[in-house]
Amino acid sequence: DSVVSSQRAELVAYAAQVDSLKGENTALTAVNTALKDTVGDLTLRDNTVYYVIGTRDDLKSRHIIDETGGSRFLFVLWKSGTSVQPARTLDPAAFTAIDKRQVTTIPLPDSTKSYRIASRQDLSALATPPDGDGKLHGRLEIASPVKFWANSKYLIIVEG
Repeated sequence: DSVVSSQRAELVAYAAQVDSLKGENTALTAVNTALKDTVGDLTLRDNTVYYVIGTRDDLKSRHIIDETGGSRFLFVLWKSGTSVQPARTLDPAAFTAIDKRQVTTIPLPDSTKSYRIASRQDLSALATPPDGDGKLHGRLEIASPVKFWANSKYLIIVEG
């Protein structure tokens, strides 16, 4: 009789251990799921890049680019010798968001027009480099996304 009661006590202790381990396993599963979600969110955030295509006036009015340099001539309404550069602060909502791992071709709106990259991307990472004047035609094809997007997550393409 004492052997049976001893075995019952052991079974109760084992059942309590199993219940405790089930609880720990559930907690670990929840932590693991949360970590996977966090890693997924970070991976998506790190691989999300932005691009915008527009005319010089359009991008300037939307505060995406700024004009720098140049000089005014007497009685002339425009500056000569200006260049464009990205604005100091860029709003992602003004851009199209893409995943740089998946999108390596960006079609340009009008194949009859030329475009220039105003942002600081590494142009050596393009499959087809710009022509001798630094202009693109047709579409932008990225051969090495990591290299192309390394300098900036914001690609600004100016028509003309």
